[in-house]
Amino acid sequence: MIPFLDPTSFAVVVAAVASGAAVVIVAYVGTRFIIDSSRLPAAVRDAELLSRVGVNEDRLQHLEQQIREREVTLAERDQAEAEAEYWRTQAETHRAEYANLDSQRAEIEEVREEHRQAVEAHAAKETELRRVAQEIEAVREEREAAEARVKEAEKRLAAISEKEKEAAELDERLEALRAARAEVAGEVDAKRQEMSMLRSQEEDLNRETARLADLKERLAEQVANIRQEAEQLQPLRVEVSDLIRTRDELKVKTGTLEEDCSKLEGRKDRLEARIARLQEEANVQVDGADQEARVLEDLRTVPSCLYDEATGQAVWPTEQAVETELDALARVERLLKETGLEFPRRTINAFHTSLKTAVISPITVLAGISGTGKSQLPRRYADAMGMHFLKIPVQPRWDGPQDLFGFYNYIEKRYKATDLARALVHLDSYNWPEEAAPYEDRMLLILLDEMNLARVEYYFSEFLSRLEGRPMDERAVDKGERAPAEVAIEVSRKGQPMRVYAGQNVLFAGTMNEDESTLSLSDKVMDRANIMRFPRPAELRKELPDAAPTARAKGYLPKTRWIESWMREAENLDATARDRAGRVIAEINGVMDELGRPFGHRMSQAMLHYVANYPASQDKFDNARHVDYALADQLEQRIMPKLRGVDASADRAALMNLAEIARDRLDDLQLGAAIEEAVDRANRSIGIFNWRGFQRIKT
Repeated sequence: MIPFLDPTSFAVVVAAVASGAAVVIVAYVGTRFIIDSSRLPAAVRDAELLSRVGVNEDRLQHLEQQIREREVTLAERDQAEAEAEYWRTQAETHRAEYANLDSQRAEIEEVREEHRQAVEAHAAKETELRRVAQEIEAVREEREAAEARVKEAEKRLAAISEKEKEAAELDERLEALRAARAEVAGEVDAKRQEMSMLRSQEEDLNRETARLADLKERLAEQVANIRQEAEQLQPLRVEVSDLIRTRDELKVKTGTLEEDCSKLEGRKDRLEARIARLQEEANVQVDGADQEARVLEDLRTVPSCLYDEATGQAVWPTEQAVETELDALARVERLLKETGLEFPRRTINAFHTSLKTAVISPITVLAGISGTGKSQLPRRYADAMGMHFLKIPVQPRWDGPQDLFGFYNYIEKRYKATDLARALVHLDSYNWPEEAAPYEDRMLLILLDEMNLARVEYYFSEFLSRLEGRPMDERAVDKGERAPAEVAIEVSRKGQPMRVYAGQNVLFAGTMNEDESTLSLSDKVMDRANIMRFPRPAELRKELPDAAPTARAKGYLPKTRWIESWMREAENLDATARDRAGRVIAEINGVMDELGRPFGHRMSQAMLHYVANYPASQDKFDNARHVDYALADQLEQRIMPKLRGVDASADRAALMNLAEIARDRLDDLQLGAAIEEAVDRANRSIGIFNWRGFQRIKT
């Protein structure tokens, strides 16, 4: 069906075709096209017109073809009518009818004219459409260009945003620079004042220079006179040279004589000792009980660190009131400040924790230059905590344990005890229950002052090994457990040695100055010690407080509180803290292996024990922050001292890895920076690494 014809119109067209009225069809189609087109809106008519014009042209060609075919058919029919009358009549009729179609032909011509005009209008519309399409294309291009400009504008906007951020940062830097400029302005004023003073000093120096120039001229005259006198004394020089040569020969002879005298004195001492032994053997034997009492009389004397002769009673007669570990440490910090010693809280905590790990690290070493408060820290700590304190000055001649515990004097025939031996006896309730009864719950802090004036291995090594093997109090009751940690003291020449046990209530610390007159520690001692280094102070004090400190403990710290409430085992760490500590320790040991200084189980266990004992609230001592503090302390105290002698240039990467662990894993920026500075300092000198510690800034 033709798209723009309704069913009735279509039936008419079909009937017309059937009857051969092609012209009528064309006229009808044109007329319907015009009528239907006039009813549509302009926009729709244009679109419909384009569609229908194309369809109508096709239909028109088809109809014209049909008309030609029908004309042929009509010609054939005229020939047939000539043969039959009927057909003539019929042709006449058709001719008459055909003549009547002239008016319809005129209408068809009009339709054709309208069709031509419609075609022209269609051509104009197509031209307009092409123009509109061009305009649309131009608009599309403009839109694409506009979109490109929008994207470019967005990029510029992003760049402007970045510039605004940079401007904000620059504003902040500008404010910082303004503040710095203000500080610099203050410094400039100070420098100007200093410059004024220097100019005044310069004028003084100029006057002094002029005076010295005059003096130089006078001295030149005196030198000339002296030279003349020297020329006159030339004969005496030969005589002086002979006297000097004679003096040197006498010095050699004197040295030889002194050596002979020394040998003779040694022989004399040995002979006197032999005579004393022979006299002892020759003397009449006294009663055994009286002899033992006389021999042990000195050993049973109560040392001054436990007993105050002025008051006639024990130091700290009463027990310190119950308090938390953190409260006690706060009192230590207050006492240090009152005496002019301001240490960072991290340093105080580190010293306290090191003492608490005495079961596995028997001694805490405080190393550094003289005058940095190394000796005062243990003393003031003991005063604030309520611990008895014994300071033992180490002598350069010490070469054996008898220098610590005393010796048997063959001349006096009695044992000469030391304060250390007396103190251990009065704190040993297992072997000396009568002497220890008044003091068995006391704590004692022993300080070996300048411990490296003599070789530590000679006088302290054996005792250190016994301290390391001390059992905890609940196991020390068993003599078999306790015996390996006991010390044998030779109190007589023939009698059985007396045994003494230093329990967990006896703590050891030592100080060591690092100069040309001291000796370094062996690896054995370093592996069993926490080493805290004290560098030069950042600011020198001009005076110390005179007022008496008020933060001293009011009573003694009970041993039971220290051991049962404050000390903790590594097993007390929760799984999270233990895993974190284990990972960091393993990472540190990996770096130490690269440096050729790996450590074993003892060191690892000691570090875990330190982590468990780091002071914190009872319900928070396992948190990550305190684990990091403790591990950073152990890196500083145990690991860095073992790196003495490492080639800082060849092993720079590994050393920097330790700095990275301190800075990134443990969040200790000060320690990380100190390690890097130590590496750079070694590379600037002879290239050998040497850890000197660092001044920790209070935070």
